[in-house]
Amino acid sequence: MSVYFWSSVLICAMVAESLWAGPSTEYVVYPRFLQARGMNGTKLLQINEKITLHLEKSSVLAENLVVSTLNGNKQVDTLVDGREVEKDIYQDQSQMAAVSVTKKAETVEVRGSLGHTLRIAPLPLMGTL
Repeated sequence: MSVYFWSSVLICAMVAESLWAGPSTEYVVYPRFLQARGMNGTKLLQINEKITLHLEKSSVLAENLVVSTLNGNKQVDTLVDGREVEKDIYQDQSQMAAVSVTKKAETVEVRGSLGHTLRIAPLPLMGTL
């Protein structure tokens, strides 16, 4: 089987594990892209002073995906365009990280798994002004 297949399986497993993990300590971080690029054209995303990811594009391999969610006890299946999903998906294999990175104005929104024990997601808005 191809490296891309196993990379996709690993990413899915990491995301599933991060979703099922119990409560943990929360930290507020402000991720940012560094101007320098890593070796092989990877993007450098600094999460905090201790964690910097060397991101490379990841592939979901399928043109269309079926995403299953639970609504109460009912399973809801949705067909999703795989190319649209993978446009923001990156991985850092050395740190076992799989993240979705979206640039919004002057900020970077990051969601995903940073290894086996850390997850990252945007804070919910605290109301409106």
